[in-house]
Order: sequence, then structure tokens, then C-alpha cells
Amino acid sequence: MRLRRRAPGTASRRLCSDAEHAVLKALRAEMQGRRGEDEVRAAIEQSNLPALHDLMLPRGASHTAQIDHLVATSAGLLVVETKRLSGRIVGHSQDDHWRQVFAGEPEDAPPRRIYSPLRQNAVHCAAVYEAVRDIEADIFVHSRVVMTGVTEIAPQLAPFVLTLAAFTAELRSAHAPQPDGATARALRRVAALAARYDGRRSGTMVSGSG
Repeated sequence: MRLRRRAPGTASRRLCSDAEHAVLKALRAEMQGRRGEDEVRAAIEQSNLPALHDLMLPRGASHTAQIDHLVATSAGLLVVETKRLSGRIVGHSQDDHWRQVFAGEPEDAPPRRIYSPLRQNAVHCAAVYEAVRDIEADIFVHSRVVMTGVTEIAPQLAPFVLTLAAFTAELRSAHAPQPDGATARALRRVAALAARYDGRRSGTMVSGSG
């Protein structure tokens, strides 16, 4: 970002163009997203369940799936999508987009639309299943959307979204017994595929006892 020289005698302030403002907004969103992922990863690591973090998988012939966390439990694989948001999130589970609303903003404020994390994670689950289905065709792949931060979830969405506390409680209950052989092999398959995949974001990270 470039600082513009102020005229003599004027108050000191930093001006930025629309493009620079967009860059700052994107950086803030990235930082918030990383913070949410770190919070969820810490909860997973405390559970000591086998898990992968921050991985990319191929999806079809020319697309990718960017997955925040993949956890192996006795119930199957949990594909975890993390969102760290503020304000109130409204919408329905079948909607393509949700809305983010802040207290005190005018009624005619432009809507802030968020692509549905449920839709997003359904694609991730399909990519995981595609990678492991030859190991065990009946393996269970479950979607989990975890919201961190100070967020109010509309009642219509609450059954489909977990708070960090609720997700942590689920991990604790899933700790015993450990994943069965098919689920553990499936996790290793995904790790190997992500490690070979050149488009992965920053390297697959492994945690847990698996």
C-alpha cells in the first residue's frame, strides 16, 4: 500500500484506493479464517484422534477441494469446514448463500452474502469419498461445519452448524473407541494423495495417534 503525501497544514491521515481497501478486507478475512482454523485444530489435537489439516484433494478432472480438517473417528471420517464470523448468520440449509447481518446497520444496507458452508463442505465430502471408496465402499464420511467467533446463528441453521464448544464435546465422546482399520486406512490414503498433489495449499499436516 502506498502512503500519499499530505498537504502542509492538513491533518495526517492515510488514504487508500478502492483496490487497496479490497486488499485489506481480504487480508483481514484471511487472518480471521486462519484464527478459526487454528482454534478448531487445537481442539482436534487435544482429542488425540488421528487427523489431517490444511489439505488439497483433486476433485474430478480439473478441480480441487480445499479441506480444513479431516478427523478419523469410530463413526467414520469427519470432514470439517471452519468459519470464523461475526454478526448474525441467517438463511436455510438448502440455500446456496447465507446472509451476514450486523446489529444497528440500516435496513437498506447492502446484503453481505456468504456461500453456504454446507454446500461447500458437501463438495469436500464427495472428494474425500472419491479418494477412499475403493478401500471400503460403505465407509461413512460425515460433514461438520464449525462456527467460531462471536456469531449468532439463525434457528433455521442451528441444527446444521456446530459451535466450537459443541464440536469439542463431540470429539471427546468420539475418542473411544479408536477408528477401525478401514477408517484408519482411509485416512492414510487421503494423506498420501494430498502429499502427492502438487496444488496443495501449504502441505498436509498430521496430528493425533493414528
